[in-house]
Amino acid sequence: MGIPLFALLGLLAGGAVPRVQEGRDGKKPFKLGVVNLKHCFEKDRYERIKEVDTELQKVYADYSASVMETQKKIEGLKLQLEGLKPEMSIYWDKLGQLKLAETELDFKKKFGRQQYLNKYNDLQIQIYNEIRRVVSIYGKEHGFDLILRVEEPQLEEDDNPQGVSARIQSRVVFYYADGVDITADVIKLLNLEYQKQKAAAQQWECAKCKTKNVGPECAKCKEKRPK
Repeated sequence: MGIPLFALLGLLAGGAVPRVQEGRDGKKPFKLGVVNLKHCFEKDRYERIKEVDTELQKVYADYSASVMETQKKIEGLKLQLEGLKPEMSIYWDKLGQLKLAETELDFKKKFGRQQYLNKYNDLQIQIYNEIRRVVSIYGKEHGFDLILRVEEPQLEEDDNPQGVSARIQSRVVFYYADGVDITADVIKLLNLEYQKQKAAAQQWECAKCKTKNVGPECAKCKEKRPK
């Protein structure tokens, strides 16, 4: 029987986080670990974050290029209008085109920004769910009873009172021994799992001999990978 949650929280509040505590009924000791979630989202630690960052940069670049194209169109129409007078029929034609282009620009800015935010949120959720999955795998394999999230909130001098209060309250663990931190092991497992997923995604089945392959040709019959 493990330590009741209220008793564990009392230990945490008192600044003592036991790595192992003997069970009262003689069963296995309670095993506790902590993971720094912020480190799991750093691209120099977790390989997948690099690729997600590249993907988001491409989405933003496409959005920026589309906005810039419409802005240039608007600038061109404004220059054309400078040499025209309201008495001329072409003036109203160009003015109509200008208004349409300005509406298009407004739409692109709002829609493109929302698309980027949706993509960002989707990827963040995917990564977070993958971290949870890997932490669960690690916890079960190594006999952990509880694994907590831990990272130091950044408090800035110019933060507003509500921001400071929210950051302070977001702190879960005040102290933990070095041996309790399993972040490095979890990140190592995250990278291993990601490599497996990439390899599985790159696999293809030879139409001739049904062999599974990852290279440009079948290892068994030398059939070329289909394009």
